[in-house]
Amino acid sequence: MIAKRIFGILVLVFLSAAVYAQSDKVDVLLQKLKDADHIVREKAIYELGDTNDNRAVDALFAIMLDKNDKKRFAAAYALARMSDHSVVDRLIAELNNDKDKDWGSIFYPVLALQSSKDPRATEFFNAAIKNKSIGVIAANHEYYIIKGEAGTEDLLIGALNKYGDLYNKMAINLYICDNQKLSSAAKKWIESKGMSIEDLKEAIDYFSCGKPIWGRGYSP
Repeated sequence: MIAKRIFGILVLVFLSAAVYAQSDKVDVLLQKLKDADHIVREKAIYELGDTNDNRAVDALFAIMLDKNDKKRFAAAYALARMSDHSVVDRLIAELNNDKDKDWGSIFYPVLALQSSKDPRATEFFNAAIKNKSIGVIAANHEYYIIKGEAGTEDLLIGALNKYGDLYNKMAINLYICDNQKLSSAAKKWIESKGMSIEDLKEAIDYFSCGKPIWGRGYSP
């Protein structure tokens, strides 16, 4: 009986020490976010993704609003690596109304959600079709091309018309995805910007390797 009590006490001591160590680690990483060296800052962002501390989550969400795209990418991927299920809930809440958000406030949460591989992310992206969430569809357009759901072409074209200037890769992906309606719309959009398909030949050739194919996944 005494031995069991001692064992229980030792377990509690060990767990308490682990919690304090984790807390200290997060404190150090949060301080490093203010470091003058961008490499130190980016490494700290990455390492915050290995914690499930609420302060780390808050800090990473704040960084996704930063003006520095490199930091925003790092924060999105760090959030995607967190095992705390509340992170996915919060990302979905951030995206539930994309109508009045700027592009970055849509793209980076979508990137984090997409990279999380959480089943709730798939449910959310599928619901975006019904909800006509054009921003989400633009940011994750490759998913919808590969899904190839009948009737979603108009949503993808609407996404291109609204966000194409901010996400140029979308026009190329729609042009090369082996869907005639999307390809024609993308060609028309490209020409409306004073360019031709020939002008983008190098980019088209580059992205054609591993392109998203309508309803069939990616090309080899």
